[in-house]
This record gives sequence, structure tokens and C-alpha cells, in this order.
Amino acid sequence: MSQYDWRAHVNDNKAPVIGILSQPLDDAITRNDPEGFKPYKSYIMSAYVKFIEASGARVVPIINEETNSTTLEKLEHLDGVLYPGGGGLDYIYKGKFVFDQIKKYNDAG
Repeated sequence: MSQYDWRAHVNDNKAPVIGILSQPLDDAITRNDPEGFKPYKSYIMSAYVKFIEASGARVVPIINEETNSTTLEKLEHLDGVLYPGGGGLDYIYKGKFVFDQIKKYNDAG
């Protein structure tokens, strides 16, 4: 009887990979602890991450402040993107950029 080779299956994870778009921090969120949020400009609510992971998928954050080239690099490896509710111009610009890229990928097959 041959021995099972587990090494051949280490990178065999077929779970979907879903990006979650970060949302800009606003005064309502940072009001109680402005210094604690100081280094951050956006966030992803943990409930969104837990929801996606509970569905069996893996999560990749798409951060508003990252460069578009970094976002493009991430998008090449994603199976979908979650857009949390919310607003702000930064969110709209990054969200539109992501949407336009996904549309290009879809149109190219």
C-alpha cells in the first residue's frame, strides 16, 4: 500500500477569495477615541469578514488608501468583491475603480 503524499495537496485550497472594500473613517466612529484611530484612514467592519469566512471563503482587504496598482494586483486573484454600505468620496472613487476593472475582466471573458 502506498503512503498518502499530503505535500501534493498543501496548496489545494479551492475556497473562493473575496475582496472587501474598506470604508473611510468618519467623526461618528472616531469621536470616542480620536487618538486610537489616528494612524488609520479607513476600516472594514469585522462582521463583514466573519460573514464571508463563515460562508467558506477567504478575505482580502481592498484598502482605500492603497495604490491602484496594488488594488489591481489583488483583483487578479479575487473571485468577487463585497461593497459594504456607506459613502464618502474616497470610497466612491476606489469603488468605481474596482468596479470598472472587474467589468473589464468580465468583458474580456
